[in-house]
Amino acid sequence: MSTINPLMDSSAVAQLLGCTVRTVEDYARARTLPAIKLGGGWIFTSDTLIPAINRMIEAQTRPEPKAVKQPAPRKGPPNLSVLSQQ
Repeated sequence: MSTINPLMDSSAVAQLLGCTVRTVEDYARARTLPAIKLGGGWIFTSDTLIPAINRMIEAQTRPEPKAVKQPAPRKGPPNLSVLSQQ
């Protein structure tokens, strides 16, 4: 079992997640992935990164489809009395 470094930069996180550095930095800017900007780069901690990724996965998990409820049969137009023309 490999261990994850406690502090990582954008390229290490991108390699870990199998995506581009730009994607990781976009998520950091959007605060989807918790990070801090130091100097010209982003710093991520494994303690906050893993729970954030788990939340992202849970948000994309779709629940089982529910049984489709059959609509009630349509009723015809109401019976309206005809107005006599005068």
